[in-house]
Amino acid sequence: MALQWMFLLLLTPLLAAQNRGKPYPNHYGKLQGRERCQKPQWGSQLQFSPNQRFYWVSEEVTVSCFVNNAPPLAMVRCANWKNAWEVLDMSGTWHRLAQNLSCTKAKCQKPQWDTRLQFLGKKPEYPQNREVTLTCPEGLEPSFPEVKCTKEIQRVTPGKPVYVDAWWGRSSTGAWTRIEGDVLCMEGCKRPQCDSRLQLAPDQENYKKEEKVMLSCPEGFQPSFTEIQCPTQFQYDDHYGTPVYKEFWLGRDSSGAWVPILSSVDCIEICQRPQWDSRLQLAPDQENYKKEEKVMLSCPEGLQPSFTEIQCPTQFQYDDHYGTPVYKEFWLGRDSSGAWVPILSSVDCIEICQRPQWDSRLQLAPDLVNYKKNEKVMLSCPEGFQPPCTEIQCQTQFQYDNDYGTRLYKEFWRGRDSSGAWVPILSSVDCIEVLQVDPNTFEISRTSIQLKWTCRFPDACQGMRARCRLAVPSSPPCEAEEVNGEQMLHGQEGTFTCSPLQPFTEYNVTIDLPPNTTLFSWFFMTQETGQTVGQWHWIVIGLVVLLADRLVVAVILWLVHSRKRKYLPS
Repeated sequence: MALQWMFLLLLTPLLAAQNRGKPYPNHYGKLQGRERCQKPQWGSQLQFSPNQRFYWVSEEVTVSCFVNNAPPLAMVRCANWKNAWEVLDMSGTWHRLAQNLSCTKAKCQKPQWDTRLQFLGKKPEYPQNREVTLTCPEGLEPSFPEVKCTKEIQRVTPGKPVYVDAWWGRSSTGAWTRIEGDVLCMEGCKRPQCDSRLQLAPDQENYKKEEKVMLSCPEGFQPSFTEIQCPTQFQYDDHYGTPVYKEFWLGRDSSGAWVPILSSVDCIEICQRPQWDSRLQLAPDQENYKKEEKVMLSCPEGLQPSFTEIQCPTQFQYDDHYGTPVYKEFWLGRDSSGAWVPILSSVDCIEICQRPQWDSRLQLAPDLVNYKKNEKVMLSCPEGFQPPCTEIQCQTQFQYDNDYGTRLYKEFWRGRDSSGAWVPILSSVDCIEVLQVDPNTFEISRTSIQLKWTCRFPDACQGMRARCRLAVPSSPPCEAEEVNGEQMLHGQEGTFTCSPLQPFTEYNVTIDLPPNTTLFSWFFMTQETGQTVGQWHWIVIGLVVLLADRLVVAVILWLVHSRKRKYLPS
């Protein structure tokens, strides 16, 4: 085996030298652990941006026909290192290509835009990438004065691209942008298509550029923006990375800033700020809250809200005595289990006590981080231990004047004593051993073991019993008889004696509490007959046993003797 390892160690450098300078010999299309594709050979008319020899997997590439300022034909990407390519359709879905992309010379149909638009040339079809000038009647202007068309992929069926006309317009800055929607003869912005319950002031069909409009809703509702404005036309980048024309409105937010309205303006159900404890701090801090908007509650130091998170639900409708529906708002609060429950009364800042920092072994029920004033908590400990009091209570926080004449909070706890009275807890509460057995009281002879015990909680020691058993089974020629040493223990303290025993034998003494709680367990070695056996004597015994194929027994005897010698008399 050693010769095989030496041969392997000598062979490794030779193999490394042989392969040096040949990284990834069996991974075509991979470089430094990453996969890539070669630039596709689809035709000289196609232009790639960025233009590279290789592309990483999932790297997106814009493809256009080789004409100056030509709009993009498609967005493609490398699918895997085997030179498979995917194309992005107009819905934003990637498809595997079954055939190469190519440039087509097909003309574009005249678009069906604003009927007032006048196309220079007035033709039913227009060549690709040919600029066309648009005009409008007097007093109006087209949203794009110059347009041109191209072909782009609409969908892939199946694996073959289907092309569609796409129009681009020159913006006020001179840049070409993709046109979404219609090109219009404009003098402002049309009335926004918002919630039918919205009330606009002024109420018009068309609004001038940068004209401000106020919005309102019926009772119990609020608009997502109370003031809007028709700005100049907005330009943004589409998935090809080029700016696109799109009409939009601005809305004034809660800070007074004008921000783009990215969706519809609606009348939303609201709840007014609840009129609860004035000390409550709400986040966010507003006068009105949207339906199902979550609000966090907090209180000054030393206090805690009865709910830390609330929510304004859908407003509740019910029939009054006139038979008509009436709005009634209410709030939900998240309880300790995480469930949302109706808040039937006020939410208040209540005095609390923090979880006490006592013995880490203490088990509290309920197990919380904070407790309300006068809330009762049960204490317990692991098996064999018990707290000095099993029930505690968070007392009302005490206010007192310090040396500076100011009032301070001071929290404290009370515990229920054996008489049932509540007394202040002046120090830490610890888990205490129910039964105490002092090793200094052990009395060990050749034929007996005696120890003294004390029960610190008499009520918890009812039914205790002590037992004495052989620690390990004995074997010839030193076979010891099992002892039936068992005794019921009564009272708060006493003595337990185990006899008659065999000399120089290990016994286990246990004190149990029914049904299966062990309060005390200890191993004892009775005294030897005659003089104490020396260390060299034990070595000889161990060797003899080892030669007799009893190695395990010898090791056990050695360890037991070494550990128990402190109990043998000097």
